[in-house]
Amino acid sequence: MHRATTEVLCSLWLGTNRGDVMTAFKKIALHDDGPSYRKHMPEACHAYCLAHLARECVDLAETGEAWAAKMATLLYEMITANQQARNTQHPLTQKRVDALMTRFNRYLQEGLDDHQSLDPLPQKGKRGRQRRRPGHNLACRLHTDREGVLLCLHDPLLVPATNNISERGLCPLKLKQKISGSFRTKEGSRDFTILRSVLETARKQGWNALETLGTETGDVLARLKSSLPLPET
Repeated sequence: MHRATTEVLCSLWLGTNRGDVMTAFKKIALHDDGPSYRKHMPEACHAYCLAHLARECVDLAETGEAWAAKMATLLYEMITANQQARNTQHPLTQKRVDALMTRFNRYLQEGLDDHQSLDPLPQKGKRGRQRRRPGHNLACRLHTDREGVLLCLHDPLLVPATNNISERGLCPLKLKQKISGSFRTKEGSRDFTILRSVLETARKQGWNALETLGTETGDVLARLKSSLPLPET
């Protein structure tokens, strides 16, 4: 089950695998650092959920990685700064952004240096990429994807720091899939995604749910186009 959400729109669809995402999407996509998004959405501008990254850092900190503990604290500070900017509708000052970025670069370099000073892990074979520890993998990802990680600081009014809005919406769907009777047929699950998409969009738009369900599809799309600009596809 896939879900794409904004503050005024919601779309659910049934996929065959994790890579069955919006492949033609060309705007900003905020998500966890899953490889399927980067692979199957090549034209999107990728932003990464800081809450997911912070939880990974907390897990590493519990194993004794000092840099990860400091990075987790910093990521939560960045989430708070982003939320404050969105609540007040005022961008972060350049001084604050620079201070956060300086600490990010310092902690990241500490993590890279710590792992590069360790003995390499033994290889199972002569071929393939050198194995890396989980902390080293995370540090490399933060280094490679730093632009997407820090995007919520540079443009906080446009990019939230977390994808909690979608995560919260997925909870009842997972309950339906795994606990509350599940889905008996693919047709039924597809019907569920369509109805849920329409109802959640109606709620976000402030429309009456029953009236929306009784409205022709073309009329619903016309109402959406009159309330906000929609892409052609």
